[in-house]
Amino acid sequence: MQQPFFPDFPQWCVWGGGLTGYSLAVALANKGERVAIVELSEERVSRINDRRPPFDWMPRALCTDDEEVKRRIMAIPSSNAGTASPAPCHIICVPTERDGVAWPGALDDVSGQIASFSLPHKPYQIIIESTISPTWLDTAVHARFAAAGWTRGDHYEIGCSPRRDVFYDGALSLARVTKVIGGESPGIVAAMQRLYGLLGCRTVVAPNAHCAALTKPIENLFRETAILLAIRLAAVLPEWNVSGILELAATKWNMEHYHPSLGIGGYCVPVAHSYLQAMVGDDRKHYFPCHSDAEDSYAAMLLASIIPRLKSRRVAVLGLAYAREIKVHVRSPTLRLLRILRGAGCHFAVHDPLYSPDEICAICHVDSLEFPRDLANFDAVVLMTSQPAYDDVPFHDLAAAGGRGPFLIIDNTGAWKHRRFPPSCEYIAIGDGDRMFVQPLAEVDFA
Repeated sequence: MQQPFFPDFPQWCVWGGGLTGYSLAVALANKGERVAIVELSEERVSRINDRRPPFDWMPRALCTDDEEVKRRIMAIPSSNAGTASPAPCHIICVPTERDGVAWPGALDDVSGQIASFSLPHKPYQIIIESTISPTWLDTAVHARFAAAGWTRGDHYEIGCSPRRDVFYDGALSLARVTKVIGGESPGIVAAMQRLYGLLGCRTVVAPNAHCAALTKPIENLFRETAILLAIRLAAVLPEWNVSGILELAATKWNMEHYHPSLGIGGYCVPVAHSYLQAMVGDDRKHYFPCHSDAEDSYAAMLLASIIPRLKSRRVAVLGLAYAREIKVHVRSPTLRLLRILRGAGCHFAVHDPLYSPDEICAICHVDSLEFPRDLANFDAVVLMTSQPAYDDVPFHDLAAAGGRGPFLIIDNTGAWKHRRFPPSCEYIAIGDGDRMFVQPLAEVDFA
């Protein structure tokens, strides 16, 4: 068995070296703690042990340039997971979604790996940060330990605290969000309070681990429902500036600001229903429906008046990833847009700074473009994802090509609403109808 990198093994062992696990390890290392990461991908293991982040595209806020901090983090391949047995606290940060549905497989595997350790003299403290269905605590965690002869409380304690931070938003970093924690014993709750107190988090204690686990799917379901409502309003009221009205509505103390768009992407929010379906019998699953068909329908409605104009143009689609600075295109609204453009016979190419031309070709089955140089070869742009590279597109240098009229700019999320465009450009934000044009509130002069 491979020997640990440190003379004495770290207190903290994080299972999963992706965005969630690695960012937690960096946060702990920044506080002077040593951390081990157990990771399935040997490439990520190698990168972490070479003192590099697991991905080239990691948001800078989740990484560190401090060599001393990097030295406090080591990675272990999951094939050698037994090396991690000396750690008293194990934090599970593995993916729990596959092919668009909630998936307990990775959680089950990690539970089995920990349960393969020798029976401890005092209980392991196991904290689950992954989004899970509460029923998995019984079917994918306790069942694994029971099968290995472990006793709850004597050999292990389970706690849950699903992640809430937003990876690309420093204002919503791990230390700045409130953490809901819940455990099956006072000991695990105290351990979680120490862990998150060390990181500077405010914690709220749930009655138990099951309740803490359920908060995340419910939070995501509320968010999915609200975003989908904003999209639906814009789709069925195309003559109204729904995005402007939603901005006004968000001035109410209990109303968040939602902007209509062409859909919801990523791992968590669009599959919230799936985690809840896993909790109920077949007779109640229909209360938590999948909304992907509705999103397709609303996107087609939102684009109904735009597609005819794009058919006569060369269209540059900017942004494949579903979110800023996150190289994840799972259920990206861009893929939905490309299907619609292709079905309408439009000519288009795609760019995203996080993806290579070969990756774009393989994922989108379309040519990539070199940004910003190739924009001069197009006469329409659809901004799907507001990547930093797109914050200052030089539109003043662009001219409409071939006499097709003004350079057409379609903005999926309103990211460019506050920009000033030259007369040669026509700007359209999804959800902005003709009636009730609203200036951004910050620009209104009430004098």
